[in-house]
Amino acid sequence: MTILILIIKMFLIVLLAVFVLTVLLSIIPFDYYISFKNDQGIVLRIRILWAGFLGISGTYDINEAFRAKLIIFNREMALELKENIKKKNIIKNKDEKITLRKKDKRKIIKEILDKGFFEEIFSYVRNMMKIIKPKTFKLKLSYGFDDPSITGCLSGLIYCLKEIIPMGSFDIQPIFDEEILNINMDIDGTIRVGTILLMSLKFFLNRNVRKKFKNLKKAETFS
Repeated sequence: MTILILIIKMFLIVLLAVFVLTVLLSIIPFDYYISFKNDQGIVLRIRILWAGFLGISGTYDINEAFRAKLIIFNREMALELKENIKKKNIIKNKDEKITLRKKDKRKIIKEILDKGFFEEIFSYVRNMMKIIKPKTFKLKLSYGFDDPSITGCLSGLIYCLKEIIPMGSFDIQPIFDEEILNINMDIDGTIRVGTILLMSLKFFLNRNVRKKFKNLKKAETFS
């Protein structure tokens, strides 16, 4: 019986430690920096610092392996990650390949980019920015699709960012006669993880949002 009581006490101590850590992670803000570029290949850089002394930074380069570093009291220690094992390409018979005609793909994308979905995204981004409150937000973007109407629909959503992030620096260039996507983005600020997780969970559990992402995945799969 003594051993059982000891095990229960240890279990309760672990639960209490997890609870305290969760509360601290939710209350104490994180400083963050995010940089994303795809003009000469995808490059993503992230740096997150908690309580001013503990954090992690990572760099993903499409031409190189992912690199991560642990930050403790402003000292960085490289983390060794296992290299991804590349899967062999499997050549399938032409009869087994499923192709989607361009007009069908456009139809799916137009169904995704409806007014209701725009409102859901706009509301989510607006509420998120109220919490994130980035100190710096720089976005240089040039984009275009094979269907000019899709480019126009997306332009409406992107230009709404200027209302949500008045302190941001924007260089937006929609291109209506070419299929292209170039992004150069830098963000830094402070966040509280707990609020972000709850808001994101609410957004992605929305039935309409899940349906749109499902259709988007379908368009990507058959493109």
